[in-house]
Amino acid sequence: MKVVDNFLSDNDFVTIRGMVMAPDFPWALVNEIAYPGDHTKQFYMAHYIYNESIISNFHQPIVEERLKPRMDIKSLMRVKVNLYPSGDKLIEHSPHVDFNFSHKGALYYLNTCDGYTRIEGEKVETIANRAVFFDPGEEHNSTNCTNDKFRLNINFNYF
Repeated sequence: MKVVDNFLSDNDFVTIRGMVMAPDFPWALVNEIAYPGDHTKQFYMAHYIYNESIISNFHQPIVEERLKPRMDIKSLMRVKVNLYPSGDKLIEHSPHVDFNFSHKGALYYLNTCDGYTRIEGEKVETIANRAVFFDPGEEHNSTNCTNDKFRLNINFNYF
């Protein structure tokens, strides 16, 4: 695992955050956080920027121009934006793997809040403009937050 603070320039960070937080950014409701059949009362909102058959309008400026040059991406598998709503209590979601094989991955945080990601048993705090690189084929988990309206990140899976 590798954590990189101030991953992008301030200008690139503000641009990406502005695009994702725009009123017309298309969000979809996801009823299960960690795995299909997870029937807790937790949910999140997501937007797939890139998935095998999906290339969003946001793919080019976010991935190609600003983030991909800073990452060692040879082939993308998936890129999605996650928005976890705030709650009265901090809830650690169930551990999961993104895909059932070893590969490269990164989380890029778009706000600072008291939520975190647990990777290799270690809590990685959610700090705006921070990137964390890890193997998402290994178990990890997310949380909601309690001190902001939401927890916002971009999740990358790649080779």
